[in-house]
Amino acid sequence: MWRSAKLFAIAGAISSAALPASAETLYRSVSVDTSEIAARYNPALAQSIRAFLQADLNRSFADRLTSTRGAPQLVVRITGIQQAALPEGASGRNGGGSIGGFGSNDYLNGEALVVANGRVLASHPMLSALDATYAGGWNQYDADRKRLAALTWQYAAWLRREMGSY
Repeated sequence: MWRSAKLFAIAGAISSAALPASAETLYRSVSVDTSEIAARYNPALAQSIRAFLQADLNRSFADRLTSTRGAPQLVVRITGIQQAALPEGASGRNGGGSIGGFGSNDYLNGEALVVANGRVLASHPMLSALDATYAGGWNQYDADRKRLAALTWQYAAWLRREMGSY
């Protein structure tokens, strides 16, 4: 019994020495799919989300990209967005807040798919919430663009953290 435990320990040490320091998956590419947003809301919003999120994902996953042909792709599919009508504290007809009981948060919903050879190897759903005032006051110039940029930045950063070794 002791001898087999010792052999397993030695085998584990040898095999872990052959592995890279990090067991994180490397991806051939990272792409964003906002087709559902384009169909449900509007194409201009989908294009803005895709542009912001693609840049944010490229930064967040830069050290996990490889040119190896057999490496899987990371496809981030965005399926929903909810932005507060007026951030908390903003004056509105009902004293501020948003419509539909979502409070003063902005939300971005989607999933990350690890794809190789046309097959989905892993799926990681994620909902990201960010205070609508994080990017600044609602009355600032270009406030909606800044809110969207902050929301996609947060989504990409959390996705990187949550993906672990997928």
